[in-house]
Amino acid sequence: MKSKDCCSLLELDGDYYIGFNNDITFSLNNKKSILPCKANNVYKLVDPTLDRIFKSIFGYGKESNKIVGQQRLISFLNSILFSKYGQKIIAIEYLPNDLVKPNQKSNFGTRIADIVLKATFENNRTVFIDIEIQTSFYQQIFRRWVEYASRLFSNVEKETLLLVLQADDTKNRYFSIYPVKKDENPFIEKKIEDTFEIVSINIKNAISSIKQNNQIKFGDIEVTEEAKNWLKIIGLKYWIKPIDDFYMLPAKLSVSPEIQSAINLLSVYTPEMLGDIMQMEYRDQKLFEDGYYTCEEKIKEQYALEFCLELFKEGMITKLSNKLNKMDNIDEQRVRELFKDDPDIEEFIKFLSEKGKLI
Repeated sequence: MKSKDCCSLLELDGDYYIGFNNDITFSLNNKKSILPCKANNVYKLVDPTLDRIFKSIFGYGKESNKIVGQQRLISFLNSILFSKYGQKIIAIEYLPNDLVKPNQKSNFGTRIADIVLKATFENNRTVFIDIEIQTSFYQQIFRRWVEYASRLFSNVEKETLLLVLQADDTKNRYFSIYPVKKDENPFIEKKIEDTFEIVSINIKNAISSIKQNNQIKFGDIEVTEEAKNWLKIIGLKYWIKPIDDFYMLPAKLSVSPEIQSAINLLSVYTPEMLGDIMQMEYRDQKLFEDGYYTCEEKIKEQYALEFCLELFKEGMITKLSNKLNKMDNIDEQRVRELFKDDPDIEEFIKFLSEKGKLI
C-alpha cells in the first residue's frame, strides 16, 4: 500500500473489502466491477493475539495504562463469564506472573506472558484467574495448562480459573469447560480445592459462528453481544485479511466505550513498532520452546528416578540395576533436590555411587 493512497472499506455480504482512493475493484459473476466504498476512514489495527499487544490492551504491567486497562479487562471478563457466574466482576487486582522467568528451566514449564489477577464479584466472591493467549499447539497442551495453573495457584485456597484464548487452529468447540480435581491429576497441589476449572475459547470457531449468526453458548446460556464484539476484536485475523501486516476496520462502529478504547489503542502502532514487537514475540516463543522441551525431558527423568527409588526401597535390586543400565548418568544434586525430605536419600545416593551412575 502506497503512503499516498487513501484506504477505505466496502462491506459486501458481511465481508470487508479494501479499496484505495475511495473505490474498490472486485469480481462479481466473472466480471470486474468498481464500486465506491462505504467508509472513507479506517483503523489500521495490529493483531491483538500478539502477547505484548494483548497485555497492553488489558493494562497488565504498565502503570500509565492500568486504569483504562482494568476497565477493558473487567468489560471483557464480564462479557464472557457473566453467564457462568451470574454476577458481575466489580474489581480486579493484577498479580505477578513471574513464578518462572523466561528461559528458566523448571520441572513444570516456563511462564512468559500470562495475565494473572484476583477478581472480586458483586457478592464478594473471589476468583483467581490466569488468562493465556495460546498461539501454538502442543500435543500435551491440556497437561501443560494444568501444570502452569496448579503451580501458580499452589498457595491459594480460593476458587481458581484458567481462561485460555486459543488462536492456534485447534478443532475444539468455541467454548470448552474442563473441571479439574486433585485426585484426577498429579500436578494439582494439595492446597488447591476442587473448584479449579479450565475454560478454553476457540476464537476462530467462535468468529465463524458469529459471522453465520449462530448462537454462541457458554454452557447453557448464550453469550452477550458485548462478548461477541470482544471476540471479533481479539480475533481480527479470522475475519479480516491483513494488508502490510495491519487489519482494516471501519472507523464508525457500534461498540461499547471499552471496546472502542481498545480499538483506539490497537491503531496507534506504527510499522516500525510492529516489527520490533514481532521480533520480541519470535524470541520469546523460541525461549519458551527451548525451556518447554527441556522441561519435558526433566519430567521424564523425574518419573524414572522416582521409580528407581521405589524399587530401591522395596529391595528389588536386580530390577533396579537393569533399569539403571538403560539410563544416562545421574546428577547427584538433582537427586538430592527431588528427594531432599526422603529418609532413604543417603542410602539411595550411596547405592547409585557404587553402581557408578552418579556425576
